[in-house]
Amino acid sequence: QEANVSWKIDGNISKGPSLIQAGRRSNYTFPRNTVGNYSISVEAVNMNGTSAESWNITVHPRFFFKGNRIWDGSKPNEFSLAYTWDPMSFSGFYYDINDDVGDESITINLDSYTDRTIDRDDLVYTTSPQEVSFGYSGFGRYEVIGFMAEKYFAGYTSNSRPPSPSTGFGAISTLAQGQLHKVLVDDDTRRTVSLGSTITLKEGYVLKAIDIDADARTMLISLLKDGNEIDTAALSAGRTYVYTKRVGTVSDLPIIMVRLDSVFSGREMSAAFIRGIFQISENYATVGTGNKFGKMEVQSVSNDKIMMSNDGSISLDKGKNELLMGNLRLKVGDTTDNTLRFYFAVDVTSDMVANLLVIDAPAQAYAGEAIRIKITAGGTPVDAASIEFDSSDIGQTDTNGSFDYDLPRSLKGIHDITATKLGYLKAIKNIEVLEYFERRLSLDIPVTANQFETIKIRVTSNGTALGGATVRYDNTTIGSTDNNGTLNYTLETSGTHSISASRSSYITVVKEIEVRAPYSEYKALDINISPGVVFTNEPVVIRSNITNAGTKKDILPVELIINGTAVDNWSIALDPGEIKEINFTRKEAKAGNYSVEISGQKGSLEVKPGFFTWSLILIVLLITALGALAVYLMTSKNKISIESIRKKLM
Repeated sequence: QEANVSWKIDGNISKGPSLIQAGRRSNYTFPRNTVGNYSISVEAVNMNGTSAESWNITVHPRFFFKGNRIWDGSKPNEFSLAYTWDPMSFSGFYYDINDDVGDESITINLDSYTDRTIDRDDLVYTTSPQEVSFGYSGFGRYEVIGFMAEKYFAGYTSNSRPPSPSTGFGAISTLAQGQLHKVLVDDDTRRTVSLGSTITLKEGYVLKAIDIDADARTMLISLLKDGNEIDTAALSAGRTYVYTKRVGTVSDLPIIMVRLDSVFSGREMSAAFIRGIFQISENYATVGTGNKFGKMEVQSVSNDKIMMSNDGSISLDKGKNELLMGNLRLKVGDTTDNTLRFYFAVDVTSDMVANLLVIDAPAQAYAGEAIRIKITAGGTPVDAASIEFDSSDIGQTDTNGSFDYDLPRSLKGIHDITATKLGYLKAIKNIEVLEYFERRLSLDIPVTANQFETIKIRVTSNGTALGGATVRYDNTTIGSTDNNGTLNYTLETSGTHSISASRSSYITVVKEIEVRAPYSEYKALDINISPGVVFTNEPVVIRSNITNAGTKKDILPVELIINGTAVDNWSIALDPGEIKEINFTRKEAKAGNYSVEISGQKGSLEVKPGFFTWSLILIVLLITALGALAVYLMTSKNKISIESIRKKLM
């Protein structure tokens, strides 16, 4: 039967009475931001009588168990003693906003709000793999996992489906084998590959176009590792080249995928277009039960989860800055009132920003103006980075990471500058282009110059040299341009400086110049290994011409690197531009193929087993053959029986 239902909070009616039909429910919802202890009761009344229930409950704030970045012991009503952080409350954890992927969490369990010790196993970290889309969506999806606040490749799934792969593969969980790999390249940029040209991948891999058959829409590619060819494949348009190898305990693991988009043939050249490149590192982090990472120990690893906990107590003393695992830290407040307050943080390392492209370009410029776009990663200039303006390719950066671009006079409004390079995360920056103004100055100066060098500064307006323009260096007037619109100036101090030009009724123009202090830079021009094939312990001479590409004389060591290890060095003195030949003599005791490198120039050396080794093998074979012959002759003439030989051996 129906009944009138009333809800009371601390004895006061808060909702009702409301007529509720038989079989229906009546609920009570606390108002937003309600916090505290309450006595709540409900009463139902109809012609048959009255029925009532009551409870004492505690209403916690929304973020009582998780959600805040900082845990504050002075607010016990707002923070549970068991508290959890995940990517929503701790931005240091890995999170992909495009696919809403990121499953790292860390939970702390304390005994009280003044407890300054995390007991063993009271700090628990868990993470699970999740699927994300490849950079080139046609490849499908693969698994990634956040581990110690960094992104790792965890495996291929049934949704990893590159079109027409040269080598097929199924679902592979590297996580299940305790292997986590870095994703080196995940790119969908369309790239042109002409005959003989290369695409440089990571970890010493290079893809080279050996031949292009436009009629068959096929490209013959070669994959090189440290300069040595390791694989070739004929790839037709629409197919995907897949290179697999055994990595750790995982057999036939695809570490490189490259898709051939189309093939073009013209009068001047034939070219292929690549779109879709994926590469994971063949070096991996090992994660197994019992492994320790800082203060944390792995408790379990499976194909769908990693769990770690602290293997000993952790102090929460005032001002403590504790490295927990990887780059993850626990920082405790140095409070004056002894309040326990702490949060988690991640140390930003050079590796984290080494592949993040950064665009340095003016936020505002006039249409028709020449702007300088500079691309860096981790503070280092990036050459050969592709620059797009509103999705149109406009060129690539030079060796200084710079690219000059003349804004079309027709532009106006907000536009996008995009920078991409294989193996780097792309960057996008907005620029506001103001309407073209006729009386505008242009400034022609070098992007970089050397300290104490005299440079020519040229000022023009609409392509015409402009005399009488005032030139300032770091806001200090250094002179005016002559009738040819030029002014010479000697650079006295190194660093980044500004040069501006102005003239009455013209718009002032400002540019930056990088002034390099005197420096030395040794480069190898070539490498010569003679002979290229030797026997063990046979001398080989390795020669190289070394030049000083810098601006000052110096004496520096030049290292000989064999198989990635410096084994010898030679110090030489070089003036700027001077070239000298150096040579090293080596003997290798073991047979095999050796990579040889001097200042970036690479070569290979093949070492075969020496004469003594082959002689010893031949002697052993000869003795064995003579022994067998002797046994045969003696048994055939009945001088000794097989049975007697068997008895002597037993």
